[in-house]
Amino acid sequence: MAKKAQTTYRNIIADIRKRDIAPVYILMGEEEYFIDSIVSLLEENVVDPSERDFNCFSFYGAEADIETVANTARQFPLMSERRLVILKEAQAMDRAKAQLDKLAPYLEHPVGTTVLVIAYKGDKLAATSALLKAAAKSETVVFRSERVKEYNIASFVHDYCSSIGIRIDDKAIAMLTELQGTELKKIFSEIDKIVVAENGNVNVINPEIVGRHTGFSKDFNNFELTSALAVKDYNKAMTIVDYFSRSPRQHPAMMSVALIFSFFSKLVIAECLKDKSDASIMSALNAKSEYAIREVKTAMRFYSLRQSAACISAIRDFDTQSKGIGSNKNEFDLLKELVFKIVSI
Repeated sequence: MAKKAQTTYRNIIADIRKRDIAPVYILMGEEEYFIDSIVSLLEENVVDPSERDFNCFSFYGAEADIETVANTARQFPLMSERRLVILKEAQAMDRAKAQLDKLAPYLEHPVGTTVLVIAYKGDKLAATSALLKAAAKSETVVFRSERVKEYNIASFVHDYCSSIGIRIDDKAIAMLTELQGTELKKIFSEIDKIVVAENGNVNVINPEIVGRHTGFSKDFNNFELTSALAVKDYNKAMTIVDYFSRSPRQHPAMMSVALIFSFFSKLVIAECLKDKSDASIMSALNAKSEYAIREVKTAMRFYSLRQSAACISAIRDFDTQSKGIGSNKNEFDLLKELVFKIVSI
């Protein structure tokens, strides 16, 4: 039986693959990819393919009746070791949290031959809810699917690409993250589309391939903007900002400034370290590879700690002025001023 203490994504996946399966899974949170992956793996491993027609039941929140779900879970499998009952998109039920609490009595006395799965996306159930109180007293596996931090995205993307037999360039990851945000499901979906578009004939996804299939410029993006600022390349930085200003909906200035702020914040942290070795910088910035700190190390040759702190001050001035305090300029004029200030510091 799966151990409740092992509620990390990787441990749950490992347990399921070993057929060490819990009687109930409550999967909830913002990152849909982890929830969908666990559900898919349970669908593959709980019931043999030849027995699924009679022993696999999926209910969808918008149409599900909670009493029917509970009664289905209480029934015994037909000519099979187990039956699998999944409540998908549970958050779509009317008064979803109150409805899910009605499953608390089942969790107190689950049927040993049933695996019940509750997938609740976008939010978390309160620890004080009747459902989670019952789960805490049982062998239920409760998984909270947190959105992955930006500095951990590359690790998951590399793992995913490895699982489908390809590699991906770190710069291509940065482009996809800028394009899709930090939601793994969207990033992986984009990777799948690229592989299909390449007819499966791709070994390494690089920036050129990302640009070709997404319409996202490999030369004009926030990754290139911070790279230009890292070496005080004024002309390149201004060319990128000018490109952004012609498509403000696709390239909002506030997004650019947020990433510039993140970059200089990392630079300040690195410059404050007594030990400025790669290992020390990687540890301080939670970076998983030397590539991830390459731009920061480059910028350390162009900016002192005092200059980096002044850049952050200039970014804060941009934020104030962009809200109409002390300036009536549009956001791209302000961004151009910010770029000039940064390279001139």
